Amino acid sequence: MTGVLGTPAGEKALRPSGTVATGGRPESRSAHQRWWAAPAVPKVELTGAWAGSDGREDAVVLDEVQLLKAGEQRLEDIFCTSPPGGIPRGPLEGTAILPWAGSVGARFLAVFVSLGLWRGKVFSPDGHLSNRFTPLDVLAFIAKVSVGPSRLDGKDCIVVDYSRTSLLAMGVRDEVRQVAPNLYLGLVWLFGHKVGWFSLRLPGAVTTKPATHLDETYL
Repeated sequence: MTGVLGTPAGEKALRPSGTVATGGRPESRSAHQRWWAAPAVPKVELTGAWAGSDGREDAVVLDEVQLLKAGEQRLEDIFCTSPPGGIPRGPLEGTAILPWAGSVGARFLAVFVSLGLWRGKVFSPDGHLSNRFTPLDVLAFIAKVSVGPSRLDGKDCIVVDYSRTSLLAMGVRDEVRQVAPNLYLGLVWLFGHKVGWFSLRLPGAVTTKPATHLDETYL
């Protein structure tokens, strides 16, 4: 049996509202939301500092617009020259990046995915995360978070491993690195093959632009 959006029965479901079963007893919504729910001024705790790909504070700062315009090779270059960064805690806003669709197509697909499907991730303090789906912010597909070597270049990255926590997503592995002070770039693997990219940003960060904001910058 599966739960919300394919979450296998037995998985520890993290929900943005209502109650969460913990040891057979319901946990209050207010207690659960203390660590993840975005307050009026969103805050996400970082466990490390970003200093640019070459260690200089004046390194070029990327944003989501540039990542959406980048091709596959450019994304690989950015990923390979970026540090892992600190593992965040709390909700991050996500943008799907599909360079195979072309520059304009990737931007419109990012808007479509963000409006109706995947919206980001929530990192919990216990070393796990859940994915945010639909405008209702339904949480599903739990993964284990750790630091480990990337399949792309062998250097450290933030590894998001679904193999032991989600039956439906057991073949998925995300690798994440911090490419700007408020922005992460993620690489998606499916059974050992690269299938796409995504970005994660701190809510309210002024150095990035939401993928759902279409204007002349995107066209």
